[in-house]
Amino acid sequence: MQSFSEAELVSLDGLIAFLSSPLPWFKPGRSHHDGEDPDSVLISWGTSQAYSTVVAVCGNWYDLPHKAHAVHKAAVALPRADLLLTGGRAERLTPASAVVLGGEPLLLRQALTSQYRIDPSRLVLWTGSRVTTHNLRAMLHYTAQLTEFEQRPARLWLIEEGFLVRREAGTLSRLLETEGNTSVAEVRFQPVGAKSFSSLVALHGGREDVAFALVMGELDRLARYSAAGNSTTAVHGTVQRMRAILPSDALNGLPHAVAAGVEALRVRLGDSLLAKGKRILERMPREAMLRLAAPPNTDLHLGAKQRRRRRLIDRQ
Repeated sequence: MQSFSEAELVSLDGLIAFLSSPLPWFKPGRSHHDGEDPDSVLISWGTSQAYSTVVAVCGNWYDLPHKAHAVHKAAVALPRADLLLTGGRAERLTPASAVVLGGEPLLLRQALTSQYRIDPSRLVLWTGSRVTTHNLRAMLHYTAQLTEFEQRPARLWLIEEGFLVRREAGTLSRLLETEGNTSVAEVRFQPVGAKSFSSLVALHGGREDVAFALVMGELDRLARYSAAGNSTTAVHGTVQRMRAILPSDALNGLPHAVAAGVEALRVRLGDSLLAKGKRILERMPREAMLRLAAPPNTDLHLGAKQRRRRRLIDRQ
């Protein structure tokens, strides 16, 4: 890897391991370093009738490369579970095909039904989200509905790209604490995708700048979202947070050696590689950014009518 020494890659791998952990708020469904077969927790969930079970996804450009397969595996292990697909319609990391189809959940639904032959009646879709918090609120709303009608608590199995898990887990923990939802008895997170920084770079077409900006952006959000304030988004401009999105301990557990190594990288590369990656992800026109930075296999093949609509969207 051209821009990083071996020691620096160790620090970045440590950062990804930290970002991939839902602890201390929730337990992982399985170790991030385990194989693909469902572990004993997933199997035991499949045999229990004391709970409603929901397998859930927050939509983004990792849905088809990694999450579709994991959803299929969970659906097989949990034959009575509902599969809840949440996401937006045209957010910054929404694949181009998802925009054409009407949203990230619709794209994932198409893959699950056509490639994995999942029964469409098991799928529940929500396309109204702008940010991750909206996805998680939709999940809690749905589990509350299940509990109301089935008169039993719900279990929630969330599948997410590894380095996005910690922020998602912290946000869900905060929502459960502040919004009084009592329908969820247990939550497990299943991290999927890149386990190392080198793998994340390869996933994004060898772009070190994009991968570096992605993981550093997640680390920055853990600090920023732990307090009330304003955030500037690439799609929606300034968004005001009246209260903290994440618990105050969101950064607890980051090893000192990893924190020091990452901070040294920020000093060395902040004005060059990191700034370049941020410009691509945050400022480049969305369609150009997707062509440059999105993982492969992000989109499905579209029919002629859908391709015409996509070309129209590209020109807008």
